[in-house]
Amino acid sequence: MSIIPKPFEPEYENDKAEWASNDLFERNEFGKNFANLIEASGGSTVFALYANWGEGKTTFLEIWKRYLENFRKMPVIKIDAFETDYFEDPFLCLVGEVFAFAESREGVNEGVVEELKEKGVKVGKIVLRTIGGIGARALSAGVLGGKDAEETGKAVSDIFDVLMDKSISEYAKEKEALQRFRETLEKLGESLGNGRPLVVIIDELDRCKPTYALDLLERVKHLFTVQNVVFVLSMNRKQMESSIKVAYGDDVEASDYLNKFIHLPVTLPMNEGRINRASYTISLFDSMGYEPFVVAGFPEFVGSFFQAQQTSLREIERIVTLLSISRGSAGSSGQFFELLSFVLAYLKVKQRELFERSCRYENVAPEIEKIIMKMPDHPLRKRFLSCECSAFGARNAKYQMPNNFKDRLNESQMFSRDMARKSVSPKELLQYHIDLLSVFSPVEIEGD
Repeated sequence: MSIIPKPFEPEYENDKAEWASNDLFERNEFGKNFANLIEASGGSTVFALYANWGEGKTTFLEIWKRYLENFRKMPVIKIDAFETDYFEDPFLCLVGEVFAFAESREGVNEGVVEELKEKGVKVGKIVLRTIGGIGARALSAGVLGGKDAEETGKAVSDIFDVLMDKSISEYAKEKEALQRFRETLEKLGESLGNGRPLVVIIDELDRCKPTYALDLLERVKHLFTVQNVVFVLSMNRKQMESSIKVAYGDDVEASDYLNKFIHLPVTLPMNEGRINRASYTISLFDSMGYEPFVVAGFPEFVGSFFQAQQTSLREIERIVTLLSISRGSAGSSGQFFELLSFVLAYLKVKQRELFERSCRYENVAPEIEKIIMKMPDHPLRKRFLSCECSAFGARNAKYQMPNNFKDRLNESQMFSRDMARKSVSPKELLQYHIDLLSVFSPVEIEGD
C-alpha cells in the first residue's frame, strides 16, 4: 500500500484517440482551444498556465503534449523545472534540452543544430561569468595576500579597473553573441516546426528554489523569446509570487513583476461540476493499493458522500491520504478502525474546529451526527451513527458504545500488546486514532 496517490497514467481507447478517456476534468475542449491559440500566436510568445496545486496541471500537460505532437503536428519539449534546479543557471538546462531535442529529430537542418550548440556555448560563458566570481578567484590566488589595508585597497581598485576595462571592451562582442544565439534559435524553431511553432512547456516552476525560478523567467524572457518558439510556463501563481517576495522583499509588487515575463496568462479550468467524485475517490484508493477494506463497500460509500457534498478534489485527496497514513502507521496488527479514522480525517480537512475540539475530548457527538446524517442512506450510515457518536460522545451518557462494537474491538485486538485489555473506552479509542493522524501528519494542512 502507498500512502500517497500514484502518478496519473492517461488511458486511451486506441492510438487514434485524441484525448485520454480517463481525464476526469474533461479538458479536451480547452486543450484544443489552447492549441489553436498557440498556433495563431506565431511564436515569440510566453504563456502562463495558472492552477493551484493538486488541480491537475501536470496531468493536463502530459495529455496535451501528446495531442499537440500527434494531432497538431507541433514539436514539443517538456521540461520539469524542479528536476533541474540543481544547475547553477537555468540557461544550461534550457539550451541543453533544446539541443538534445533537435538532435533527436529527423529532417532537421544539422548545420543549424551545430550552430546552436556553438552559439549556446558562447552565451553560456557570458551568462555564467560574473565580476564577483572573477574577483573571488583573483583574491583566492593570493593577489591580496599579506598586504596592509592601504595596499589592499589599491589592489582591489586595480583589479576592478582591469575588469571594467575588459567588460566594456567585450560588451559589444557579448551583445552580438547573444543576438546570434537568438537568431540561430529562431532558425531552429522554423526548421523543427515546419510552419508551426516549437512549443517549450516548463512544468513545476513554482516548486523550484525561488532564485532558480526567477532566473529561469529571466532567461526565457531575454534569451529564448524569439519567432517560431512558444513557451508555456505552468505554475501556481500564488506560490510564484511568494518566491518573488522571498527574493526581493515584501514591498515588491509581485504580481506586476511576474507580469513582465508573461505575454498571456491562461487559467486551467477545473470543470468540477462535471466530475464524478465517487469514481475519483475509488480511483484514489486503487492508485494507493488500499485494500482489502476493513469495511465492505467503504470506498463507494464515502465517494457518494463526497459527491453529495461537492467536496473539492484537492480535499478528497487530502482526506484519503490522511486515512492511508493512519492505516499505514497502524500496521497489520488490527489496530485500525476505518470508520472512525475517516471521520477524523474528514474533520481535519473540512471541520478544523471540530477536530481540535475532539482532540480536547469535548463532546462533539451532536455535530458529528449532523455530518453523518448528510451521508447517503446506506447501512454504513447506521454503523457510523452507532460507533462514531459513541467515540465522539465520550463524556455524554446519551451516547454509549454498543456491546457489539465492544466485541468487534476485542476480537480485532484494537490496541497493541501493551494496551491490550478486555474492553476499551470510547475516550481511549478516540485518542488512539487522533494519535495516528497527529504523529505522522502535520496538524496544519497546507492550502493551495
